[in-house]
Amino acid sequence: MACENKQLRLIVGDQFTLNVDVENIDRSLIKTVWFTSNALGVQKELSPPAEGNRWLLYLSSEATRAFATGIALFDITVELADGNYVTPINGGSVLIEKKTNEVVRGE
Repeated sequence: MACENKQLRLIVGDQFTLNVDVENIDRSLIKTVWFTSNALGVQKELSPPAEGNRWLLYLSSEATRAFATGIALFDITVELADGNYVTPINGGSVLIEKKTNEVVRGE
């Protein structure tokens, strides 16, 4: 899994993307890849790759506005076509930070 189990950073109110490279599992055996975080109230299916094995997690600015600052745990789980699951990242952490400066549009 190329998305290493390191702490991620997310800014409240900003969109968030994460590329997850699934290694050592043939693409034809994968039904989907999931990002789940009970602390954030998120269970999100990653977008499948057009080719290769790089899956994309996208959270909109609107979705991240609801997140409280702090550290939240998450899992990356691969759902296989045969109904089995593999969890290459179990209890990864994401640091959710408050936006320091706001963009203000002039008139």
